[in-house]
Amino acid sequence: MPNPPSEETNDPREVTGKFPYRPLENGEIRLLTINAARTTDHNEPIRCSLSHYSFAMLSYLDDVPKYDWGDYVALSYCWGWDARDPSRQIEINGHLCNVTESLEAALKTLRGSQTATAIPVKLWVDALCINQSDFEEVKAEILRMREIYSQAASVYVHLGPVSEDSDLGFEYMHNLSKALSENAEDVRRALVNKRLSSTDQRRKAYTAMLNLLNRPYWHRVWVLQEMAMSRGSLTIACGTSEMYLEDILLVSRFICLNSESVLILLKFDQEAIQALSMPVRLQYFTVTWASREKRNRTLRRTALEPKAKYFELRQPLLALAQSAQATKPHDNVYGLLGIVPTFIRDEMSSYIDYDLPIATVFTAFSRAIINCTEDLDVIFAKSFAQTMKPSWATDWSLAIDRATFPHDWVLYGYDQFDGAYSDLREVIESSPRYRADGGRTPQVSFISNDSTDILLLKCSGISIGAVDGLSFSLPSEPLLSTRTGIVQPSSTLNPYGDDQAVTRALIHALFGNPTWGDMFDAALFRIPWIAHQDDPADYFTSEGQLNLAKDDIERVAQLRTRGWDTALGNNFFLFEWWRRSMSQFCVAGKRFQDYFDKEIVDCACPPARVKLDMATVLGAYTSRCLVTLDSGHFGLAPHVVERGDKVFVLQGSSLPVILRPVGETGQFRVIGECFVDGYWNGEAFDGVERGDFAIEEVVLC
Repeated sequence: MPNPPSEETNDPREVTGKFPYRPLENGEIRLLTINAARTTDHNEPIRCSLSHYSFAMLSYLDDVPKYDWGDYVALSYCWGWDARDPSRQIEINGHLCNVTESLEAALKTLRGSQTATAIPVKLWVDALCINQSDFEEVKAEILRMREIYSQAASVYVHLGPVSEDSDLGFEYMHNLSKALSENAEDVRRALVNKRLSSTDQRRKAYTAMLNLLNRPYWHRVWVLQEMAMSRGSLTIACGTSEMYLEDILLVSRFICLNSESVLILLKFDQEAIQALSMPVRLQYFTVTWASREKRNRTLRRTALEPKAKYFELRQPLLALAQSAQATKPHDNVYGLLGIVPTFIRDEMSSYIDYDLPIATVFTAFSRAIINCTEDLDVIFAKSFAQTMKPSWATDWSLAIDRATFPHDWVLYGYDQFDGAYSDLREVIESSPRYRADGGRTPQVSFISNDSTDILLLKCSGISIGAVDGLSFSLPSEPLLSTRTGIVQPSSTLNPYGDDQAVTRALIHALFGNPTWGDMFDAALFRIPWIAHQDDPADYFTSEGQLNLAKDDIERVAQLRTRGWDTALGNNFFLFEWWRRSMSQFCVAGKRFQDYFDKEIVDCACPPARVKLDMATVLGAYTSRCLVTLDSGHFGLAPHVVERGDKVFVLQGSSLPVILRPVGETGQFRVIGECFVDGYWNGEAFDGVERGDFAIEEVVLC
């Protein structure tokens, strides 16, 4: 028999900040019930009760209610913009407790939605239903978070307190989502036609929507599992305004895919530029993944598998988690334990302790991923700015600073590039199937280093060369940075063959894809070179900005008359800045600029192909640089690479890796992944059989 609900102690003493919790018995859960308001004043203080209930399931998952005491709703919210300042007070079982403004706003919204005659809804709220002062309980509830959110009747998302334009934002999103569901192309065309002559009201509406999509809630690491684990409906609310997750997804996708038109409509407002450059895109990727995972789980109706392939975890779950924010860095890991395979969750159960050094937790998580996936690719997840040791483990509190190999095109969407390449889907979806190690399972051991407290990773691999030439690198914020220099290659070796083969290899390297442009000619080098100056020193001003001479401007005008409008409308001047910076780098004995067409002729490439090539090459190149090896091979490497760094293919990794020797220790520091054309499908291990290479022990520190 389930235990009857029992209330926490109702001592009338005032308690601020700490509540006198009674320990949870086995299989119990605490739930909050909001008492009805006594007046019509929305600002009347919140009064509620906290009780224990049995969390034992009934026989059938589809029973309504699931439990003989009823159902509950799980609240998903942002604890507060300043979690250190819980400035609001609510009453729980007669005790006054401090909460943040954001949580108080959520509870008031939920109280307002309860009718006088309805049975008050039971809520699960992490900050109130978990005794945050009880370490063992916190640990147990973190491991139970998956069950708590998945067994809730629904998940209620609250974005925070109302603002002066939040109601307008919700109203416009309602209308926009309805229009998009009826005819998205008509909406897109209307935005393009009205972006230059829009009304103030329309601009205010788009600004209000961006403000909602850029709220702190979307950047929480916990939102990933709270949304994805829900089985019932998922309502998004702010104040008295509400929407469903699917409608939010329609709107955020539309804004992201039409960001250029939105920026024009908003007259390139600085806050809009900042929001659309990353935060709103991350919000879109988050809700896309959550919606997809929620749908998949509903279809499977099963628990998560005990193990998984690394690519399935990386794209996009781990990438999104790295870009999320947490009050405590430990939560960048703990916030994922409800949605990672059970193997990882079980291995991490002994590391749920906020007093542990953060490097210990992060290292344990990276090790658990390696053990679970039987794959070393997690060593590529680290930010190039990471200083945490060991270098093979990831500091999960640092946002990833470049696009991953391969890109997650499912999130970005194929449809925006319709007509680019007829084999685009095959090129993209085949990329994850290629592995530099030929699909071999790693032989890995972890060694404790007593003198440094750094966990070493021992594996095996093949040295395929050393970095020789380094081109210009494109920083993650190019418009705020100056250009870096180049190091010309000293090797004259050419492993690729004739000019056509060299160009094809260069395309592969720049796009980080082994088949890009093979079946259909890539548009990249067809975009005419416009710099007319004889001296490359005149390509830029003394401040490092583009120097557009009169002849250059005339050539840009010619591009427009010859059908290159798509190129000019898609970050062309950033693209021009990039290729001019690369112009003098020698690739197979030829300047980079000489690979581009010099004569301006009619554009023969589909516009979507021009757009796709420009976007992809700039995206892949951000925080990276084109390198040549002493063998003559081309690669796309971390921007922090140095001449002389070693390039290895490790058994158990899908890409070659840049390693830097650490003194005379025989150990290596991981610099990052490096796509090398010619070593993407087991070729290094084939070379061992021919006697060209040897497998050696590699120790990463």
